Amino acid sequence: FEINIASEKPVVHIVEPLNNSVLSAYNVVLQGAGTDYEDGELPDSLLVWHSDIDGELGKGKSLTVEKLSLGKHMISLTGSDSDMKEQSVYVNVSIMNYNPNSYFPLFENSTWEYSHPEPEFIVTNNYNVRETWKIKKLTITVDDENRRISTVLYDRFIGSSVTHTKYVITDYLETGDDNVYVTTTTEEMSEWQEAKDEDHPYSILRVNTTYSPRYVILNNVSNMQLNTTYENTVKVETEWYYVYYNAVSSYFHES
Repeated sequence: FEINIASEKPVVHIVEPLNNSVLSAYNVVLQGAGTDYEDGELPDSLLVWHSDIDGELGKGKSLTVEKLSLGKHMISLTGSDSDMKEQSVYVNVSIMNYNPNSYFPLFENSTWEYSHPEPEFIVTNNYNVRETWKIKKLTITVDDENRRISTVLYDRFIGSSVTHTKYVITDYLETGDDNVYVTTTTEEMSEWQEAKDEDHPYSILRVNTTYSPRYVILNNVSNMQLNTTYENTVKVETEWYYVYYNAVSSYFHES
């Protein structure tokens, strides 16, 4: 007697990118896999990536696409077995025109660390004294509370004296209508003389700025090519004070 076993389609899945991701247009990483009951793990030659905008992207379990067109893509991975049966899976991604080596990040809990080819420069202060500034670190982070945090660490040299400085600017972001908005900005600049005193600065300046209405910093994040220029008119209200050796100043306001 004969036992006939029907050939099944392969099983395919996409690991990366995730569905509804927002990605840079550059060096897009695609990862997936496929298996078949009869054939086992599918080889790279039988795994084909496709975009409904850019067409076939390449073959294999792992692939890096140098550049994708801007807009909303449906990315598919199709696996074929030895019986020519196929199975396809899909994810939707939005491709933006930003370069991750130079642009602030949009993904939660991601950090950009900027290179600064000329970290040392000379300025003249209000007392007509020359200062040498050396930038030690510049990072920008977007956290899971919708805050964009820019941090600069630098040293100021006047003769044999050195002052260590940490300057942090925090933008509070909101999203909606495919846009990214800023509602409030806070600033804090701390100064100390010795490295061990970083947790106890002798001077702190704190500034709080609110915007009414909130203003757009990114317009149409899914396809920034549609709105390359735009304007905002807002009312700005600023409050600041400083602490000097534990003495707190009055609060100052401006709008």
